[in-house]
Amino acid sequence: SNELGKLSDTFNAMASNIEALILSRQRLLRDIGHELRTPLAKSKLALEMLGEGKYQQSIKKAISQVDDMTKELLDIERLNANMEQLQMCSFDVETLISQSLERAWIEDESFVEVHIVESFRITGDSNYLAIALKNLIDNALKYSTKTPIEIEAKEQTIHVKSYGESLE
Repeated sequence: SNELGKLSDTFNAMASNIEALILSRQRLLRDIGHELRTPLAKSKLALEMLGEGKYQQSIKKAISQVDDMTKELLDIERLNANMEQLQMCSFDVETLISQSLERAWIEDESFVEVHIVESFRITGDSNYLAIALKNLIDNALKYSTKTPIEIEAKEQTIHVKSYGESLE
């Protein structure tokens, strides 16, 4: 009934609320992932049944990217919830850049220039590093006022360079 007891009760209530919020967030993300996968699978099937059409490849790519983003969201949530471990391995910088470019939304390949000034090895989780680099590439393409954007590897560093409006 003293101040320390009240502080302890308040702290415990706060910890319980935070735990409930984290569990609710995890459940929401899992539910969103599940709910998105069903219409995506149906869309893929319907697209295949339509046969070859003028825009089929573009629609396939868009559906595939939404599917990949859903998978990335769920993977990151599993990692954050300690339900998944990083898969550490060693790979070349070219491999990482290639994987990232395959995942990126690039309408025209001339919008991106890749310069491997120095090749080097990276030790890490290639999946999550590819997601991170893909996000940088997507943002560079999205906000650039001038193409091509540049991806440069040198001195144990990957640079994603673009030109855009100054941030306020």
